[in-house]
Amino acid sequence: MGTANINREPSQVNYRYPLYVLMGYLLLSPLTEAATIQVTAEYKPAPYDINGSKFINTTPCSVEWQAEGFWCNGTASLEKEQAINIPIKITSRLVSNDDKLEHAITYQKFTGEKTVELTKMGSGNVHKMKFKLTQIGAAQIPNIIREAGTNGTLWLEKTVQGDCSFRQETWASPSRFEYFYDIKNANQKSGGVCYNNIFNTTFTSKNITLQRIYIGYKLQPPDPLKMENGTYKGSLTLSLGRNKDLDFGDATYSDSNVTIEFTLRVTHQLKVEFPAGSNKVILQPPKGWAPWINSGKTPPNLKAELPFRLWSSAIFY
Repeated sequence: MGTANINREPSQVNYRYPLYVLMGYLLLSPLTEAATIQVTAEYKPAPYDINGSKFINTTPCSVEWQAEGFWCNGTASLEKEQAINIPIKITSRLVSNDDKLEHAITYQKFTGEKTVELTKMGSGNVHKMKFKLTQIGAAQIPNIIREAGTNGTLWLEKTVQGDCSFRQETWASPSRFEYFYDIKNANQKSGGVCYNNIFNTTFTSKNITLQRIYIGYKLQPPDPLKMENGTYKGSLTLSLGRNKDLDFGDATYSDSNVTIEFTLRVTHQLKVEFPAGSNKVILQPPKGWAPWINSGKTPPNLKAELPFRLWSSAIFY
């Protein structure tokens, strides 16, 4: 029986796994009481990748238009930010110069960090994942910034009040204004509120419609080295409305919540490499043929040693 001399190199894996992502995809189905978003990712590393491997976002981008660094920018590992376009209509949204923050020109109150349970299909094994919002915005129609704001243009001042900071990614036309604010790091965990409440003194009030809302988020998935091969599913439901998870002020909301459904697939890899010429193996007795040539006896066994190198993306037994 043949034997092998194994020369195994250490598994070349990066063990740092706070993995984050901004990613999303909206199902284009009629909205009723809940909008549903599908988010997918895959862990399928090259076993010899010395830089380590990551969950890769496999979710198609759903945003209609893109600006550099704004939406689905670059190859989608879970470390890179992306945004979700959620076409939920929020009508009769009151904008009023009455010192009430919920009536500000822009107003968005948002939840803090959430925990999502991922269950492996077929076995019931559960792993936990962290979710937190990192950006928030909306598309307003019509654009009332020229009459409501203080700079006399279709654009807001490059400031935002509260728990967000201004992001140089807005878009405006006479019929529509779109904005996207960065949530401050501390408030990504705790939640908060941000707004623009600096009015032109001549402005009183007006109702507008939010044609859609935007969110960005990060995921901190479980350590993939502790996850078996397979498909893991989980979901998170965010409530919509006044003082809910996502609050865009006094208005009529077409949906009462938005559900994000996560599907993560784990496929660990194994690589074996043999030296050149290993397609032919010469079998010999343990001490060679010399002791047996003239003895008239048959050696008890034949063997050959074939070195090989082995890489793996996870511990195996």
